[in-house]
Amino acid sequence: RAQAWEAMARVAAAQKQGAQALEFMEHAFAEVRGFEVPPVLWSLHATTAQVHLRLGNLASCEEHCQQAAAGLRHIASSFGQNDPLRESLLGALKKLETDFHRELENARIAGAGD
Repeated sequence: RAQAWEAMARVAAAQKQGAQALEFMEHAFAEVRGFEVPPVLWSLHATTAQVHLRLGNLASCEEHCQQAAAGLRHIASSFGQNDPLRESLLGALKKLETDFHRELENARIAGAGD
């Protein structure tokens, strides 16, 4: 059910309904509270970071991005050194960090021009 809330949050965010998207993400996190589900949590944090970025909440965006990255790192560490899944997850981690870093910098530059 967390992923359904996340999907609704993505739709709301795409429709520029940021407050509604954050509310949906709160429901998503509530669905997994008390459970150890790193594959779901990293995705929820990545989506929440995107919503905060769209709203200009850069500190919250960065916090959720770091939590998403930590989740991916945790999942990758559960595989063997040479496991292709580990390599794939580490590649996804690098892309996540690179993309969010670029988007945060662009948002900061745009904010400085206001």
